[in-house]
Amino acid sequence: MAPALLGRHYEVSCGDCKFVFACDGINIPADRQTVCPNCGFAENELEPAQFVPADRVTILPAEQLKRWDIVAVTLENESDESPQYAVKRIVALPDEELRFEHGDVLIDGAVAAKPLDVQKSVRIPVFDSDYRRPSDNSLAKRMMRVPSSPASDDKSSPVKSLETMAGRKTSSVVDVENKIRFQPITGYRSKEAGEPVRVIKDFYAYNQKLSRKLNTVDQLFLQFDILAEPNVPITIQVLGSYPVRISLNVESVDLEQDIGTETHHRSFEMPPRNGVGLKIEISNFDRRLYLVVNDCKIFDIESLADPGQESGGNLIPLELEVAGGSCRLNRLQIWRDIYYFDQGSHNFSQAEPCRTGVSGYFLLGDNVPISVDSRHWGNPSVSQSQIMGVVSQTP
Repeated sequence: MAPALLGRHYEVSCGDCKFVFACDGINIPADRQTVCPNCGFAENELEPAQFVPADRVTILPAEQLKRWDIVAVTLENESDESPQYAVKRIVALPDEELRFEHGDVLIDGAVAAKPLDVQKSVRIPVFDSDYRRPSDNSLAKRMMRVPSSPASDDKSSPVKSLETMAGRKTSSVVDVENKIRFQPITGYRSKEAGEPVRVIKDFYAYNQKLSRKLNTVDQLFLQFDILAEPNVPITIQVLGSYPVRISLNVESVDLEQDIGTETHHRSFEMPPRNGVGLKIEISNFDRRLYLVVNDCKIFDIESLADPGQESGGNLIPLELEVAGGSCRLNRLQIWRDIYYFDQGSHNFSQAEPCRTGVSGYFLLGDNVPISVDSRHWGNPSVSQSQIMGVVSQTP
């Protein structure tokens, strides 16, 4: 159930950027080395890492089960052996039809959207600007300064690294009319580990022994802290197949999304600001758009993008533009969503949806590449009588 609940695992501190991440303590790579998902350093030894026991949980009775609840279940066992138990997450309720499409869970044909609290429990780390390699302390490979207008896009001029992204460790600020772009790196087991790439893949730092095709993901959760005067407009372009721009102004938040040749626009009220600090959270998980500013939810709306569009290599990059002033970006954190898939070898496929039945539930593990769940069980639908209760982590 990583990352929400962890089994026996290693707590690894990257030998280069010092980013801390968990790695499965059972299915480990043969060379006993792990790749940092933040900087791509590929020579982290497991032996010196701290070995941590599995998370302890408490099972609580629940009168009404909800989608995304984590539950403990008793599995049907045809032999005379002792009963088997599992801890999984509910994704489909009784009498619902479930299928997967481009990494999303679809219930009765519509994408099942995770609430923000669930998003935060399942999100997979991609980048944290507080952790930098000594050889790349300015994050030259990750945050790039780019021209802010087509007229200034002179390819003969080299793109400069954004040294101000060192955040709390420098007093520098982003210059007037400046635009910066996030560039992913190869953060998985590859000879190109740590090198810039065009897209983010669904790599799991937790189960690095796995050998499988990696899928492109464009559903991200962003959190960043900015210091800027209220009259300085800040525009965030969200990574994805369709351009989504969120502009923060003094009194309003403007949302623009390009669909084909048309641009759709919506405006929302900007909450009053005290001082120059902004804490911003943006999510485009599950084909929805969330924006939270200084802990105040600005919008929670369905994305206008075509739900049949699959992510590919031509993704609009993640960018931040500051116009008519300056700001300092203290910290940027990026996570990705779970990419759900069935590999076409389980009890159902994308072409053949599964129906839970009048009293059944469909369960999935968060760590979907290796989870044994309803996709694999002989009877994918779990009955109410098999569910022991809702699981919460014991401190």
